[in-house]
Amino acid sequence: MKRAGLVVSIILLVVAFVGAAYYYYVVMPSHIAQEAEVVSTDVTPEQEVETPVVSQPEADVQEGTTIAEPGVETNKISLFCEDEEEEINPLIYGKWQSTTNPQWYKVYTDEYSGNGYYWGKEWDETEDITEDDLIDYGNGWYEWKMNKNELIELATTDMNSTRIPVEYKIKVTEQSLEMVSVTNKKTITFIRVQ
Repeated sequence: MKRAGLVVSIILLVVAFVGAAYYYYVVMPSHIAQEAEVVSTDVTPEQEVETPVVSQPEADVQEGTTIAEPGVETNKISLFCEDEEEEINPLIYGKWQSTTNPQWYKVYTDEYSGNGYYWGKEWDETEDITEDDLIDYGNGWYEWKMNKNELIELATTDMNSTRIPVEYKIKVTEQSLEMVSVTNKKTITFIRVQ
């Protein structure tokens, strides 16, 4: 009887492992692909093309791995070319509060995270989370980069292992930040609080 219980336990462990592997390698990547917008861009023979992949956080990224850029598909070019010099509007730095949900905050810092990105963080106090509750570079933190009026945020999933690029067209002034999602055209407006 003990042997039958052991066999059943082993079978259950194998089934759980296979299910988890299926979710991680099949379901999750297809879900991410559905959320990313693909922009058709012609590629000339002179342009080098990289196939982007969704990568682990920077500490776990192996050399040669790239972060998926919004608007990129295999055999397509990224919105930001590698040799293009980024232009960051310094007005983006600071703490911003949503005008539609005054308990939602975003902070854009000048702290460089690597690969052309900077650190930012966001929280929603309606979920009983404050800025002090955020663990450095954990949930609530994201990486961002900007080129003129184009902003890309790498949103981190709850598992902190998959970064999803979210692209916005923005208009920033001394006191306001207007973000228009490239994916769904939804406009979000913030006011400066710091």
